[in-house]
Amino acid sequence: MLYEKSKELLNIGFIVEDIKDLDIINEILRIGTSIPNKDLFKIEQIRDELLNEIRDLKITYTLAKEHEHKL
Repeated sequence: MLYEKSKELLNIGFIVEDIKDLDIINEILRIGTSIPNKDLFKIEQIRDELLNEIRDLKITYTLAKEHEHKL
């Protein structure tokens, strides 16, 4: 899912650094060592947070593009 969502962002003009800068990326990278088996539900929470951050990034991008076209 991260690959697919990242690809979407890249296709609309974001750069890799924009994606790496998302707060949730560090949590995703540490999932294997930071979440015990009994707390696997936390992975779903991280997924939801990732989707929210990507949505917010797209909204910001869209607003910036709209503003740019008005200038």
